[in-house]
Amino acid sequence: MPTVLELYLELGRRGFCLPERRPKTVLDMLNVIDRAFRNKPCYTQPGSITLFDIDSSHDTDIPGWCAAHPGVPVGAMGTRAKQRAADEKIWLDFTYGVIDKCILKALLGEHSLIIVTGSMVGRVHERVREFCRENQVEIQVSSLSKRHG
Repeated sequence: MPTVLELYLELGRRGFCLPERRPKTVLDMLNVIDRAFRNKPCYTQPGSITLFDIDSSHDTDIPGWCAAHPGVPVGAMGTRAKQRAADEKIWLDFTYGVIDKCILKALLGEHSLIIVTGSMVGRVHERVREFCRENQVEIQVSSLSKRHG
């Protein structure tokens, strides 16, 4: 049994009021714990998520952006996005579960960057919007372009 599910079931056995939908990710599990203890999901001003769309931002200096924003974790979604990061020698902090990991960073007041393909931009916005609606928190998602570099 996956650890996240085992923890969810154990909280239920201990009498905590839990949502019917079982958690699938660490972010889902943290939401379950926050709700069980009636905590807010974010204790500070939320950070933001910046998107770099490799299909529309051909002339953006992504290594330059990373150098200008040291310590900002970077994730990539999709084979071409990961390849672009490798080609430009960009260290990736996240290569799976990227959206949820960036949401977790935002809840800690930290900013993050996701390198994506054009087809994934909408998915990032949709997932963050869904999370924000469910948890009454606002996380800004913006796109990186040459003028923002």
